[in-house]
Amino acid sequence: MGSVTGILPILFLLAKPAFGLLADVCRNYRKAIFMGLIICTSLFYAALYFIPARFITSYNFENISCHHLDTCNVADYSEQSSCNTTIRVICDWFCDNFNDNTSIYGLVRTNFNENQFCIANTSFACNSTCSFKCDEDIETNTACLYRSFTFWSFIILMSLGTVGFNVLNSISDAICCDVIGDEYDYGKQRVWGTIGFGVTALISGYVVNYFSEGNLTYTPAFVVMLVCTAIDFFACIKLE
Repeated sequence: MGSVTGILPILFLLAKPAFGLLADVCRNYRKAIFMGLIICTSLFYAALYFIPARFITSYNFENISCHHLDTCNVADYSEQSSCNTTIRVICDWFCDNFNDNTSIYGLVRTNFNENQFCIANTSFACNSTCSFKCDEDIETNTACLYRSFTFWSFIILMSLGTVGFNVLNSISDAICCDVIGDEYDYGKQRVWGTIGFGVTALISGYVVNYFSEGNLTYTPAFVVMLVCTAIDFFACIKLE
C-alpha cells in the first residue's frame, strides 16, 4: 500500500497538465470536461461501496488429542505462500486439564473433505484433549490479500478517484479565478472551499457514527457524497 501511495503523487503530476492541455485545446468543451470529471470522480468513489468485503474466516476444531496434533512442515508453508488451499490462522485453545492465555499459530488445509489443522508452535505441548478456535491471521497473511479482487478493486478505484479529485481541485481554482476576475479577492473565495470540506467531513463522520449502532456502515457517508455531488453538478450548469 505504501508503494501505491508513493506512486499517486506522480500520477497527480502527470494528470493535471494533461487535463489542462485538454481543456486548452478543446476550449469549447471545457465545461463538459469539468462536469464529466465531477461525474467520473464521484462514480469511482461511489463504486467503492460495492466492492465485496473480505471476511475473516473462522475454524473450530473440537476434542483433538495432543498426541495426534500435527506440526506444520515445509510443504504446508509452501502451499500457504502460494495462496492455494492452506490458510494461516491464529488460535485460542482450551484443554481438559491445562490452559493458558497464549495464542498459537497454525495452518488450516481446506482441500479435504474435512479441514485439517497443524500448529506452527513446536514448543506447544500438552497431554490431554484440546479444542481450538482459530481465525484467519490477516496480519501476516498478506500474500493472498494482495492477489485478491477486493484489494485491487479498492486500489484502482481509490487511485482513479483521488487523481480525479486532485485534477478537479486545480481546474476549479482556475475557474474561480476566471469567474471573479480582478473584482474580488481569490483568497476569500477559496477559503469557503476549505470550510465546506471541513464541514462536510464532520457531517459525514457524525452520520456514520449515528447510523452504525455498533455495526459500522459507510452508507450515510456515500449518501452525503452523492447529495453534495448533485449540488455541485447543478451549480456547474450555470457556468458560462
